[in-house]
Amino acid sequence: MIIEIRKDIIDKAVDKSTNENLYVDFLRCMVVCAKHGKHIVYVPCLYENRDLEKRLKGGILSKKEFAILNYAGSECGEEIKRLLKIVKIKAIVSDKKITHEGDCKIIEVSLVSNKDVECYEESHIITENINDFKFYRYVCYYFQRKFKLQNCDVCAYSLMGGGITTADVFKKEISERQHLTMAIVDSDKKWPKDNLGSSAKQMKDIVAEIESYKPYYGDYYVLKRFPEIENLIPHIIVKNCSETNPLEDLDLTDKYQYYDMKCGVKMMNLFDNGMYKYWKNILGNLPAFEKRDEIKMKCHNRQSYKDEIKANNCNEILPGYGKDLLIKVLKTNYNDYEGFNPQNYDLGRVDDKSLTPMQKEEWGELGRVIFSWTCAMKSRPL
Repeated sequence: MIIEIRKDIIDKAVDKSTNENLYVDFLRCMVVCAKHGKHIVYVPCLYENRDLEKRLKGGILSKKEFAILNYAGSECGEEIKRLLKIVKIKAIVSDKKITHEGDCKIIEVSLVSNKDVECYEESHIITENINDFKFYRYVCYYFQRKFKLQNCDVCAYSLMGGGITTADVFKKEISERQHLTMAIVDSDKKWPKDNLGSSAKQMKDIVAEIESYKPYYGDYYVLKRFPEIENLIPHIIVKNCSETNPLEDLDLTDKYQYYDMKCGVKMMNLFDNGMYKYWKNILGNLPAFEKRDEIKMKCHNRQSYKDEIKANNCNEILPGYGKDLLIKVLKTNYNDYEGFNPQNYDLGRVDDKSLTPMQKEEWGELGRVIFSWTCAMKSRPL
């Protein structure tokens, strides 16, 4: 993330009348942060105010430490200006009131209100499991390539949410007020007008009571156009990784936008009329839908409906690609022992031509969000 340190923080660090060395310690931590490429540390006042530079360099910080702290602003000024027009969020460290301008969201970090904040540590990214995190790393890389940002590194600490407990992990992180934290969750919507799934709902509820967690260093992203992460996999990669192909017309259209890529379309899930009408409109008047109508007529609640389907052994309407679809995709696109090396894999070569229109929108928007939270300068020797 771009972390801007304002002049009042530098003033307090160089002020010899300051009894505590909190601000000096913080600056040294930010030097280490920049050195190891955990964020983009940006201190514009250092190259705008030569007197401040002299007071800080060779006194509070060594010349090498100062060079690292000042690197982004002095050596990459134009690139930082370009990045500030691209990112969706940045952090500002200041004990003064911050005026929000433009569309970029601001995370306010004040050492007065919270001296224990560790924004110098890499951003914490919460996903359901490690495979989700690996896939989303490719989504971010797609965004980097599209905007020619490969010179920037991406640095993050991955946390596993574990499905329904993802919101609990997120709540714990933001209530500790220690790290910059972003969560990514599936929408779990079964058709366009369906309600959000439990994890996404819980996230909304947590943020609704956010006043009790200030200062707040977190945010979350719910998939906007698809129910699950598997729907984001380019269709050509799905076909190449699957032994069967239940959707022969799976192509570069969004016809199957709400299709359960893992399990397919099951009669068990068509109790709700909204989902039933959605799939009947796509698949046409299949005999399975006539059977569904027959069962629904004599069943007045969801449980009796499910029991009747089990008794008739007529659950499957359209098969899926298997619950291990994402695992199969990553097996041929990720090597844990060589780290993230996208150039060698199909997922690393995904471009707009590989994606459906809605996949392109989701990859672009989500990629921008992930990059904004995790962008970093390449590590530099001290």
